[in-house]
Amino acid sequence: MKTFSNKKILFIIIISVLVILSGFFITYHSLNDQLKIDKTEEENYLEEPKNIPPGIFSAEQIFDSCEYDMHCVVKLLSDASREEEKPTVMVTFVDLLSLYHKKQVNFRCHSIAHHMGMWVYGYTKNLEESFQYADPLSCGAGIYHGIFENYFSVLNFEGAVPDQVEIKHLCSEVDSDFYSLDMAHCYHGIGHGLLLLYDYDVFNAVKRCEDFNLNLEQNSCANGVFMQNVLKYFETEEGDFDQNDILYPCNEMISQFVPTCYIWQGAYILKQRDFEVYSSFRECDKINQEFIKYCYYGIGAELESDAGGKMELALQYCQAGNSSYHKSCFRGMLMKTSMVYLDSGFGFCALVPDEFKEECYDGLGYWIKLRHGNVEERKKECSNAENTQYYEVCMNPKIDGIAYL
Repeated sequence: MKTFSNKKILFIIIISVLVILSGFFITYHSLNDQLKIDKTEEENYLEEPKNIPPGIFSAEQIFDSCEYDMHCVVKLLSDASREEEKPTVMVTFVDLLSLYHKKQVNFRCHSIAHHMGMWVYGYTKNLEESFQYADPLSCGAGIYHGIFENYFSVLNFEGAVPDQVEIKHLCSEVDSDFYSLDMAHCYHGIGHGLLLLYDYDVFNAVKRCEDFNLNLEQNSCANGVFMQNVLKYFETEEGDFDQNDILYPCNEMISQFVPTCYIWQGAYILKQRDFEVYSSFRECDKINQEFIKYCYYGIGAELESDAGGKMELALQYCQAGNSSYHKSCFRGMLMKTSMVYLDSGFGFCALVPDEFKEECYDGLGYWIKLRHGNVEERKKECSNAENTQYYEVCMNPKIDGIAYL
């Protein structure tokens, strides 16, 4: 019985890690691209999408016309819903999501998926039906995020009393396997929506995450809350922040969610400091010592994007901070580097200084383990390590200290 319990706890930890990693799927570029879609009215567009004959709405045509203009995507999906039967519309929706996932330009497909999720809930007006189109492995599970953003936005618009809105049952129809990735991403999406329900009051929104019973549910929910707060800031320079205190709200929070808060605060700090790395890391150094590493991790993830794919430059960025936390920065950077293509992760680990290689391959091993449950598939991936020593590290990642990293 004890062995089963330990395995169960380990599995919950691993699932929680994946959700936090998936949260970081959105980058500096996609944060700037993320724009708000009105929850009750259609968007007014200055220009009609070009090159699509009236009445023809294939996924390829929508992609070619809109590329990464999320307003354009939503408008054409709305147009299709008026011209075509529902089965045809939803085939187009699924094909379009798959197409964006394959392209992965600047990771902006996560941003597009947010808005597609908003659209699909607005179209179906049914959570359970909307979930059928929320693939947890496509575009960082952004469909889940958008579904709940729209769901809770409607409740807010209708004047619902936030504390009286029941949330514990919302993911009950997602999957029969309680510990599936679908379930974890569903709770993460609830976190996004809760912050809208509470009008960007982070403290009351994240407190509602405690309504759930398990750490998996609570941490996934909280991660969504903090991610949505940072999205709001990148989008409008608003959100639950204090312009006179760069560490707020994390430094005022007393809960198990503080580490997750500081991971996302790293992105906020970078934006506040105009992506100047030295001053950003100095802000992290002001945090209570036990939480500094989470800030470095979050900054590392964002800096990988800011380097524009130049890994050597990204590595220089990470070494601008306190050497005690370089490995946390590298680990965050590795996560973002290998998010889409694992071979990029191996290329990254081959470049890091020798003293950080073991940590790098350990992080890569976790990412591989989360993506591949089959041992043979993991062996195949880890065989890309630069030598047998790091192959073993990749195959046997450590357990301690990974609940958030």
